[in-house]
Amino acid sequence: MSKHVSDFVKGQIFAFRRLNMTYREIENITGIAKSTIQRIVKRYEETGQPGRKPGSGLSSVLSNKEKLFIDKLLKSKDDFYNKQIVDLFKENFNKEISKATIINYQHNLYLKMFIKAKKPYLRQENIVKRYEMVKKWLFVPDDHWKNVFWSEKSPFERLNTPNNRYCRRKLAERYLPENCKATVKCGGGKIMVWGYFSNNGVGKLVKIKGKMDSKQYIEILANNLEDSITNLKLENPIFQHGNDKAY
Repeated sequence: MSKHVSDFVKGQIFAFRRLNMTYREIENITGIAKSTIQRIVKRYEETGQPGRKPGSGLSSVLSNKEKLFIDKLLKSKDDFYNKQIVDLFKENFNKEISKATIINYQHNLYLKMFIKAKKPYLRQENIVKRYEMVKKWLFVPDDHWKNVFWSEKSPFERLNTPNNRYCRRKLAERYLPENCKATVKCGGGKIMVWGYFSNNGVGKLVKIKGKMDSKQYIEILANNLEDSITNLKLENPIFQHGNDKAY
């Protein structure tokens, strides 16, 4: 059996061919036989894929009907686990397959398992509103945004921060004070602050007392908003705040 060529080396081969290098020159650089290089390039030109030709290797234990069933489950919004797919497959076809079979079939479909990205939940009406808002503001001149200023609240911990986690030390110096990161419960104290920012810079920074509510929010605006507008020297200012319930 011939040696398997990695995708990285295949990428090198395709790049060398684009540089109009001969098969013999590529063979001398990569150490891959000329005939193998020719076969890889030909397969890519025919299929548009760098992988092995579909159907090569061991024959599949799945029929086309069974593959369609698994394909439907893999692409379902219900996110079936491999074990669940195995059980459903047995229930529908009275045939046992392993989780490895499911995993291998996923690879053939170029599917991989990832942790879902987190995004705020949006109802359909919210999606429509956001789309209409984007169409409205998409082509607004850049100068318009120079008069807009935003506000945001941010938490800060005194000690338990993700910064400064690395140090250079010798093997036996792990627990020297300068090589340790001090940790305490609750971060050694935590504060929440409120601030403003715009094209012209940042406004006043205000400490939030306890949990933000609508009363405290109005007090912060009443005591700090006008001064921030003056300091930022904004003409015809437009205030843009978040969508927190307290607002």
